[in-house]
Amino acid sequence: MIIRFNWRLALACVAIASVSVSAGTQIIIDPAGDARLRRTDDGADGPFDSAAHAIPDLLEIVMESFAPAMPHVDPFTGLGDENGLFVRIDLVFAGLVNPPGPIGYDDHWPTYAPDLYGPHPVLGYIEFDVDGNEDTGGEDYYPQIRYLANVGRFGGLPSDARFLNRAVADGSSFDGSVTTAPFYESSGEEFHFAMLGEEVESIDVIVESSMGDPQAFEPGEIWWIAGDFFHKAHAYDDFAVLCGSGGGDYEPEVLIQFAHDVALDRTIVSLVFPKTNEGAARLISPSTNPQNRDGCDDNQFSIEDMLLDLYFGAAFADPQTRNLPEFKFIADWENQNVFEPYFDPSGWRAQGLIGTAYMPNSIDGDEIIWTDVFPNPVVGDVNGDGINDALDVGAIQDYIADHDGEYTYDIDGDAANGSIQIYDWGRRFCVYDVNYDGFVDALDMSGDVLV
Repeated sequence: MIIRFNWRLALACVAIASVSVSAGTQIIIDPAGDARLRRTDDGADGPFDSAAHAIPDLLEIVMESFAPAMPHVDPFTGLGDENGLFVRIDLVFAGLVNPPGPIGYDDHWPTYAPDLYGPHPVLGYIEFDVDGNEDTGGEDYYPQIRYLANVGRFGGLPSDARFLNRAVADGSSFDGSVTTAPFYESSGEEFHFAMLGEEVESIDVIVESSMGDPQAFEPGEIWWIAGDFFHKAHAYDDFAVLCGSGGGDYEPEVLIQFAHDVALDRTIVSLVFPKTNEGAARLISPSTNPQNRDGCDDNQFSIEDMLLDLYFGAAFADPQTRNLPEFKFIADWENQNVFEPYFDPSGWRAQGLIGTAYMPNSIDGDEIIWTDVFPNPVVGDVNGDGINDALDVGAIQDYIADHDGEYTYDIDGDAANGSIQIYDWGRRFCVYDVNYDGFVDALDMSGDVLV
């Protein structure tokens, strides 16, 4: 891994600019202090020291049309502008969080070293639905590590109509089929911001802390990190046609900024991405000519470039392709305008799943502790209707009655004790376990459930 200092730019980046609010801006607020540890290992008891390691707490998702002053030099300094050539995404976290180190999800990074850049790594996915159509897009590669597959760990199901019959109620719902409910693969996302250490290619330290650890992201620092952090939804990959035949992903190398504001004690993770290939050309130089849109991620890339490939993939699909169950993810793009309507991020919808990692050298890797979600469910709302009421209590009671003593659900060995001890708890979680203690029982029906 290359970590280098960029003194030329450090002089220009002595402060973290606040996000301007323009006509092309959307600010999503997530409540402070709602982060919770949701372990995912077999017994949900993997080691984590909350005194030494931060629990990432998402505060805001800011999406805006953006105009950098000199994008080829510094894409992060500029103004919100509804006519800007770029989309800017800011993820705001409470306190200091560190860029994630590798967690073993990639053969190129087989080691589990999440604290490579500091003891407070933040991991996760923010998904963006740019067309307002939940029936387009999604995740069919690793849906088990996305919002719809894990929001049930946080004490309820989301009430947004777009998530109806899609959020997973328990771990046994992971059936690997895109044709059966819950349709957790059908998230509606076109793109996602992936915060994974495996994606890191190089790091520029723009502002260095006086604390002096060159490997760690420390208070007051600003880092620019290059890597494949912004992806087209993987449910579209098999239908890509513009950049050669046979499909393919779209994961261009982009630059993200980690910046810690000491005064506010917040960490802002920022991405600036071109709307069109004109913007992509400006990232290279003021005189670079825009390339034709070709659906390839290894040259000039943009939102427009991605969306155009979705249209062609749908419009020119042959009958055999149209009969594939997965074609449902892209079918509607045949009749959707891929240009201006979807370049304005103030109209996008977002959902997010944020986490951290277990302590290094203490678990066999491939593990994430989830800590925060957006949108948040109402705690105790196990049927997803937006309120915690008698219907939810009844649903929990019915679940206990149906599965009490059934070994694949209940491992306490007692068939009639009014309590279910969840089998393989961390992986086979259950939304009816509202307080996430590994049991579905009377405590989950209490009005003052501890979460």
